[in-house]
Formats: sequence, C-alpha cells, structure tokens
Amino acid sequence: MKTINLKKKDIIKDLLFFKESVKVYKKIKNKINPLKFQYFKFNKTKIIIADDTSQILSSYKIRGSTNEIFELDSKHKDISLCTTGNFGLAISYLCQKNKLSCNVFVPNFTSIAKIRKLEKYGAAVFSKNLNYDEAKKNAKLFAKKNKIKFLDTCTKNIYLGNASYVLNIIEELKKKDKNFLRKKILAIFPLGNGSFALPSIKILKNLNKDINIALVEPSKFSKLFYYHCKKNKPNYSRSVADGAAVKSLSKKKYKFFINNADIISRASEMDIKKSMKFLKIKFGIKSEGAGALAMSFALLNKKKLNNYNYVIVPVCGSSIDDKKFFQIIKNIKELTF
Repeated sequence: MKTINLKKKDIIKDLLFFKESVKVYKKIKNKINPLKFQYFKFNKTKIIIADDTSQILSSYKIRGSTNEIFELDSKHKDISLCTTGNFGLAISYLCQKNKLSCNVFVPNFTSIAKIRKLEKYGAAVFSKNLNYDEAKKNAKLFAKKNKIKFLDTCTKNIYLGNASYVLNIIEELKKKDKNFLRKKILAIFPLGNGSFALPSIKILKNLNKDINIALVEPSKFSKLFYYHCKKNKPNYSRSVADGAAVKSLSKKKYKFFINNADIISRASEMDIKKSMKFLKIKFGIKSEGAGALAMSFALLNKKKLNNYNYVIVPVCGSSIDDKKFFQIIKNIKELTF
C-alpha cells in the first residue's frame, strides 16, 4: 500500500451541514439499523471497527437513500439512476415500498447476483455500460429523454442521510469516553464517489478540526492519489472493490478532499483481499471489497496508528454472495495485528 501525507490546511467548519445532519439522523434513526462495534487495542491505541454490514440490504447506502426518498417531491413517480450495486439496491427497495418506478444503470462488470437483487425489488436494469461513468451518462440521458427524475448518488439529501453513520459512531464513543473528541483521533474512510467520505469528514471536522482523516482507494481506481502525485496512473480495470470503482470526481470534490484529508492512500487488490479475510477470521464480518478498504489501511500502516488514542475503521457493506466471498479469500495469506 502506498500513502501520501498531505500538508495541514485551514479547515472551514460547516456548522449548517452539521445541524441539518443531526436533524436527519433523528428523523431516520428508527428506519435504519444501528452500527455494531468491535473494539481491540494495538499497543496503546484503541481500534474501533464500526460495522454496518447488518444494515438493511447490507450497506450504509440505505441511510442516504432513506432520506432522499423521504424528501422526494411527490410529483416524481419515475426515477433513473446509476450505481455499482448498493445505491441502486437501496433506492429500488425503497421505490418498491413507496410504489415508485426505478430504472437502474449499472457497469457491465456488475455481478449477476446484484442484478437479480435489483430486479427482485422491481427495478428495470440496464447493464450494457462499460463502467460507472458511462452508466451515469446513460442514466442521465434516459431521464432527460423520458422526462423523469435523475437521482444522483451525491445529492445533499444523500449526504445528510449518510452522515448518520459517523453520528452513530460519535454517539457510541462519547458514552464510553466523554472526552473522546479531545483525544488524538484518526478516521479512515474508503473513497469511491465520495457520498460516504465527504459527509463523514464534514461532521468530524466540525467537531474537532484536528481529527486526522485517511482516505483509501483501490489502486485500479486511485483517482485522488493520481490527482495529487501524477504517478502510477490507475488502469480502471476490474477490481474486487467494485463499490469504489469510480474513475473521477468533480473538481469541487477533489478540492474538498485535498483540503480536508491528512493522508491519501491506495490499496492493491491483494491488500483488499487480505483485509476481507482478516475481518472474517478475526471478527466474523463478511465484508465486500469496498467495505474492507479502511481495514486494509489499518493493517498495512500499523506504525501510523501508534500516533493516536483512537482509530475509527468503518466496515460499510457486505453486498457479496457467500460463494464469491469465499472464493476471494480462499488462498489468501492472513494478516493480523
């Protein structure tokens, strides 16, 4: 795993976003499952695994999706969207419950299991797209042609709902240590399209601008890493972390992450697989590749962890069938602390 330490920036707190997120968390709290927590120590550092794999549909994306559908204008009865799987599953599930029509565009490498699940929840699936970016383009064109709502995975409502994840973590840890937010903290986040990392960082930096942030991308889609150093251009080939297989970010997001992250890193395919196996063997957590990205950073950067009192490691999804999961980790050498 390669990492880059970024220079310290002046953090601008987003108090309005924080206040709105707290309101949304209270609103959707009873509609989503709470996180499960696993704790262990590495030397004097407390590692907190925030496990969302038992979430509805096995993914954190139900959080933002619940808020998005809740806030959707009643005139919108038909929806078009793009997804690598989990966002589409969450929206199609909620559309079925709310009697809405859902058209989902996915990359052509999306697993048959995910496509079948999308269809199970009544979605019309369009899978002839080379990658996520092409799926997004085609979903927008479909929406425009048919005069229906295009639902982006990075709307404000999505961000506010996804912020419930880190608010749940803070709520839990403050019960155990009322001075938690005054300690030295490292929070590690996977990076795909930013719908998870961006709102989480906004919340944490609002509470304490000195909390350190590490972002982890699959090497094959290490857009932020490459944007910063211009070396080892990602090849965008198929990755075990398909949920983070996004080729680019908007200029606004690039700027946000460079200004707010302290460490950016990229994990090889083997790094991710080892992380998946570690979570299963050590904690009984079956994580998809993208969901295990944060754990890969912790496993491969142990010396960095010694600088902190707390290290937060999200495990944010397990939308992978058992057969594929065990094939991936079958002959992988186990890592440990």
